Amino acid sequence: MATLFPPSSPALPAFRSLIVEGNYHASAPIHLCLSHLAQSGSKRAILLLPSRTKFTAALKKLNDDWLNQHGGEGKCSRLARHIDILYPPTPAHLAFLLSMFHQAQDSDKVEFTRKTTFAAVPSLLVLCELSSYLAGNPDATISSYLSMVSQALSCASSLLATSGSTVSLAVFDSGLTDLKLPILRPVFMQALEKERHSTEQPEQKEDPIPNAVPVAFLAHRFFDWIGEFTRDQESHRPSNFHTFKLRRQPSSNEDEIIWRWRERQNTTSSGQQSITFMWI
Repeated sequence: MATLFPPSSPALPAFRSLIVEGNYHASAPIHLCLSHLAQSGSKRAILLLPSRTKFTAALKKLNDDWLNQHGGEGKCSRLARHIDILYPPTPAHLAFLLSMFHQAQDSDKVEFTRKTTFAAVPSLLVLCELSSYLAGNPDATISSYLSMVSQALSCASSLLATSGSTVSLAVFDSGLTDLKLPILRPVFMQALEKERHSTEQPEQKEDPIPNAVPVAFLAHRFFDWIGEFTRDQESHRPSNFHTFKLRRQPSSNEDEIIWRWRERQNTTSSGQQSITFMWI
C-alpha cells in the first residue's frame, strides 16, 4: 500500500485527494511515489516542485537511510524510472504545465512535448510547497493559493475524463500551517484602510497585513484527506519524536489515524549522518 515512509511502514488509506502540511521529511513525496507505483502497478507518477536546488539540498540534509541502502537496487530503480520530476519555478509555469498534461492520441503531431504527453496517464500527481510560490509576493491573496489547488484538481479530473483511469492528487506544503493571506488584493485593502484611518484617531496603528486570514482552513475543503506532521513537544520526550495525524474530510474522530515514530541518527561509513524511522 502507499505510504510516506520506507516499506514495512503504516500505509495510507486509498485516497483521491490528500493534502499534507507541517514539517514532513523531505523524502516523503519520494516514498509516496515509489510505494504507489509498487502497489498499483501504474506506469507513471508525476512530482512537481518549485526548486530543484532546495529539494536536493533537503534530501541530502535528511539523508534517508533506506534510500541510501535500497535506492540503487533493481526494483527501486525500476520504479524510480517511472517518476517524472519537473520544476515549474512560478505559479504561471505551474498552471501552464498542468494545462499541458494529456494522454497521447493517434492524431498528435510529431512535435508534441514529451514531458507533458503520456502514453499511459499517470495515476498519481504530487505537488510540493505551493506556499513558497507566494513568498515575497505583495499581491498574493487567498485565491492565489486556491487557484493552484483548483488547477491541480482540474488536471487530475481532465486526465481521468480522457483515460478513464483514476488519478490521485497529493499536495505537500510545510508552509501551509502558518500561511495567512488577505482575501482581497492588498493594494485595494490599503486604500480602504487609508480611508478608514483618516476618520480615526492618529495614534491608532494600521494592521501590516489587512484582512489576512489562515489559508489552511479553506484549502482543506478541497481535499478528501488531511494529514499533518508535528514534532512532539512533551518535556519527557526528546525532540526527535514525531506524530502524523490523518483525518478524512469532513472531520470525524472515527476516521482519524495517528502514527508516531522517532528519527534515529546513524553514522555511515563515510562519516555522514543518516536517518532511520523507528516506529513506536
